[in-house]
Amino acid sequence: MRITIIGAGRVASSFAPALAASGCSICQVWSRTSVSARQLAALVGAEAISGDFSAVIPDTDLVIVSVKDSVLRDVVDELRVRTHAPIVHTAGSMSGDIADGVLYPLQTFSMERQVDFAHVHFFLEAADKILEQILVGLCGLVTPAENIHLLDSAGRSRLHLAAVFACNFANHCCTLAEQILHSVGVDFDVLLPLVEETAAKLRELPPSVAQTGPAVRGDENIIVSQSTMLDQMCKDGDNTLPADIYRLMSRSIMRVAADSAVRHNH
Repeated sequence: MRITIIGAGRVASSFAPALAASGCSICQVWSRTSVSARQLAALVGAEAISGDFSAVIPDTDLVIVSVKDSVLRDVVDELRVRTHAPIVHTAGSMSGDIADGVLYPLQTFSMERQVDFAHVHFFLEAADKILEQILVGLCGLVTPAENIHLLDSAGRSRLHLAAVFACNFANHCCTLAEQILHSVGVDFDVLLPLVEETAAKLRELPPSVAQTGPAVRGDENIIVSQSTMLDQMCKDGDNTLPADIYRLMSRSIMRVAADSAVRHNH
C-alpha cells in the first residue's frame, strides 16, 4: 500500500516507521517545517514535502493526517482538492466526518521513545465498508486482530476522555509528586517501583478495587494534614492548585468508595 503521511509529530513519527517496517510504502511525508519532514522521511524512505500541499501525490492509496486538532479540519479541506485518495485522521477527540475515516491509536507517544504497536489498540471509523476493510487490514499489519476495534465518533470522544484521565492526568500527578520530592532533595526514581506496581495491579484488578491510600480508607486526619502541608509549601506563591487537586481527588476517591460500598451491600 502506498501511503502519504501528513504531519511529523509524535504520532506520525512512531506510526510511519511501523508501517514502513510492515511492508507499506510511505511515498511522502509532509510537515509544516522542512526539517521535520526531512527527518521523518529519511527514516521511512519517503519524499519530504513542506509548505502548501501542491506537491502531494494525487494518486496514493491512502492519506493519513496526524496534525494538531486545531488545524485538522482546514488541513483535510486543503488536501481534498489535491488528492483522490481516501483521507483519514488519527485524532481521538475529533469527529469522523471531518475526513473519510479515523485511525486512532490509543497510546501515548513521545519523540524520545518508539512505541511497540503490537500492544496498541486501534479504534477505527470509516465512511464506507471498503475503507473500513482497508483500515482493518492496515492496522492488522502492525497489531493483532484483537487490538482492532470499530467505534463511532461519540464513543471515541468518551474513549479519549477516559485516556486523558488514565494517562495525561496520571502523568501530571507524577509531575506534582516530582516537585514535592525535589523540595526535599529526593529523586523521582524512588517512586518508579510504586508507579510500576500500581500499573501492574490494573492487569488483575479493576481500578476501583486496586485503590489504596488515606482517602479510600477514610483517614480524614491524614487528608487534612497533607492538604495543609501543601498549603504551607505553596504559601510563598499564589499556586494553590496542588492543594486544590489533592482535596478534589481525595473527595472523588471517597465518593467512589462510598458508592461501591452501597452497591456491594445491596
